[in-house]
Amino acid sequence: MPDSKLLPTTYLAVLSLVATGAKYGYEINNLLRDRGYDNWLDVKFSSVYKALSELEKRNLIQGAKGDEKIQSSKKTYSLTKQGEKILREQIIECLSNPPKRTHLLDLGISSMMQLAKEEAVAALETYLERLEERITFLKSNVHILSDRDLLETMIKGNLMKEGPLMKEEDLENLPLVRALFERPLFTLQAEKQWIEKFLNEISSKDCKIPFKKR
Repeated sequence: MPDSKLLPTTYLAVLSLVATGAKYGYEINNLLRDRGYDNWLDVKFSSVYKALSELEKRNLIQGAKGDEKIQSSKKTYSLTKQGEKILREQIIECLSNPPKRTHLLDLGISSMMQLAKEEAVAALETYLERLEERITFLKSNVHILSDRDLLETMIKGNLMKEGPLMKEEDLENLPLVRALFERPLFTLQAEKQWIEKFLNEISSKDCKIPFKKR
């Protein structure tokens, strides 16, 4: 399945949550937020209802009102047979193919000669600072998710205020939840090492990159 056939990320996230039993639009919206989908996925909470409408048009989910006579009756959603088939194909595609999308950092690096050397160094130092903030956040959550006793205590004490807002029934999926924080953590740690190396290289007096003169 080529990349062009992949569903938009918000659509795929919504489809997968419907498959796990989420029935209502507001419930899906809350799950996306509470489970920290925005920490590792380009998902837009404001687009959930648009995604539900589009998925229904494509016959991937079906919606039904509890009581057609009541205007405010909540619409419930469930997966269709076609939706099950497409979701399975999409998950296999996501798991088997590294992303090909160009990173904004790559675009910036390719055009770096348009900046003065000091501007380029300052911009990358800012990038590094923000990267370190992100790494600290992910490390904190991986620590919690690696200690089941601590996690159970926090859940029972209603202490999960940010990061993976899990419930007791989510504990059976703990390895999957932890993986969603560990993978970006390891990726960002490797990127941090590379940025530090690259900064040293372009900051050097021996750097031959033809930066702009300011």
